[in-house]
Amino acid sequence: MKKSYEKINIRETIHHYIKEFMINCSDFYQDMQNCDHNETKVDCYSQWHIEGSVWTHTMMVLSQLTVYLDNTSRYHNEKLLILAALFHDIGKPKARFWNDKKQKIVFYGHSGISTMLANEFLEYIEPNLTKDEKLYILRLINYHQILFDAGDLSGKTLKKFSEKFKNSFILLDDLYALRYADFNGNLSTDKMNLSFSDIENIKRGFKKCLIN
Repeated sequence: MKKSYEKINIRETIHHYIKEFMINCSDFYQDMQNCDHNETKVDCYSQWHIEGSVWTHTMMVLSQLTVYLDNTSRYHNEKLLILAALFHDIGKPKARFWNDKKQKIVFYGHSGISTMLANEFLEYIEPNLTKDEKLYILRLINYHQILFDAGDLSGKTLKKFSEKFKNSFILLDDLYALRYADFNGNLSTDKMNLSFSDIENIKRGFKKCLIN
């Protein structure tokens, strides 16, 4: 996709898209509000998402994305990133189930479900997206959990995804902006926050793998 250097007001754009989502995707909005990462009936709480609902997490992700974009000098597709963040977990309510073996709530396959739902409903929020812009957002959503463990920089892990991102450094920068926001946009008892330097180290490792 060609670069577009259109600058936007990030906070106004986020506010606008949230409003459009609540109005035009009201069923998903309610589902995300009602979908808890925890199972309070059996006193089981996710160490990754003690903040509660998927909607609360999504709002925290958008807040963290704002922080990231305010503090980076890199080029980013800001509008497309915001839409990807808004839709990245829309599939969690459909993926949610109780895993008896692990004794916790899991959301297996939610990235794929979120991608399919976004493909159908993005136009309700932003009707002026080009085909390439829509595809770009869908790729961000589909791959938003790549390198879930921020410290996993092994050659095997990097090479696993290298083919997906050849000649796509812009996508890679945006993907890690989304990764930063997703990783930090929660309340967790089991991790340290992902820093800007962590993001840069991961991207350097990924790009080195692509070049080699």
